[in-house]
Amino acid sequence: MRLLLDSNVFLWSGSTPSRISTLARTALADPTNELLLSSVSPWEAGIKIATGRLALPSALPDFTRNVFSDLKLVELPVSIAHALKSAELPLIHRDPFDRILVAQALVEGVPIVSSDRRLGEYGVAVIW
Repeated sequence: MRLLLDSNVFLWSGSTPSRISTLARTALADPTNELLLSSVSPWEAGIKIATGRLALPSALPDFTRNVFSDLKLVELPVSIAHALKSAELPLIHRDPFDRILVAQALVEGVPIVSSDRRLGEYGVAVIW
């Protein structure tokens, strides 16, 4: 199964994996699952680092490479279809990063691994 990681799961995977639920950790560890990371997640992390709202155990490029390697992630770039779907979504979340992740999950037909259960209000499956 293909699974899209929310930014929080990406960050916790490389810093505090104990914050990830048992069910989500099991899904991440299942070698039959293809784990997708949106290209917006490192971008979101970079903004949080720049504004002092996030500290990582290593520089963002190194952190990202390590998590990609450890989890064998596959990058999911943002497409025009994702952007257009995001623009159609109701304003359940005003955070543009959450909205594009939901749009990507809907367009790609994949669940999101996330602690944010509100994402399910968009009709996307949430694994937590």
